[in-house]
Amino acid sequence: MISNLVSPNTSADQLNNFNIPQSLSNIKILQNIIKDETVYSCVAVGSVQFFTEPGKPTFSIVAKPTSSEIYKYLDEYLEEAISLNYKHFIVFNGANDSKGEQGTTETTSNWVFLRSKEALYKSLITIQCIGLAPYERKDMDAIWKEEQNITSNKTFITGRSSKDRQIILGNLATKANKILVCEGAYGTLNELITIYRGKPSIFNEVSFVIQFINSAFLINTVIPTELKKQKNIDSDTIAELHKLVPLLIM
Repeated sequence: MISNLVSPNTSADQLNNFNIPQSLSNIKILQNIIKDETVYSCVAVGSVQFFTEPGKPTFSIVAKPTSSEIYKYLDEYLEEAISLNYKHFIVFNGANDSKGEQGTTETTSNWVFLRSKEALYKSLITIQCIGLAPYERKDMDAIWKEEQNITSNKTFITGRSSKDRQIILGNLATKANKILVCEGAYGTLNELITIYRGKPSIFNEVSFVIQFINSAFLINTVIPTELKKQKNIDSDTIAELHKLVPLLIM
């Protein structure tokens, strides 16, 4: 099933009525995949577009571009998966359209496509990418990489809104071998809240599950800003993240 994974969705499904039973079935499929003992999984969350790329106004010569750091960590995780005799390496992302710019979905999807074509890995492990898309398009442009001939990608509609999709992606992350937080903004905080509530031990300094990459804006602006809001139902969780996340990047 995993080697020949097929999504029931195409981008045209976002133009039809929202199919709740199919969305729930998709979530179940992805939950079963990430729990499969033959699968080494990495969930990638973060910014739609990265600000640390060469040519960007905020790029600094002392900063390592987020895209190259993602490649480095995914290469490390892939080597670990092979050394531990996993049969499948799967990256989950949020299917966010960055209009061709480097971003969490674009960069991780491209890494999967490149590595899946390398003869070195073909006989050792299957490498795939699964994108989680929302049904609605009003607050997020989803990208269907497989419709751009990126055959290593499969995109599933897993909720009505982008917030729904963030929660589902966060829940999957609690079962993943690794989590990459790639820069990050306010949507990323929703995913971190879900991850913390589902499995707080991930944020333990010695868990080695979660990796933050160039997440200064998330840590120094997003989390403190949300923490200051009155009557935020997530205040207690955000307060814990405010304490714990900086410890993970020291």
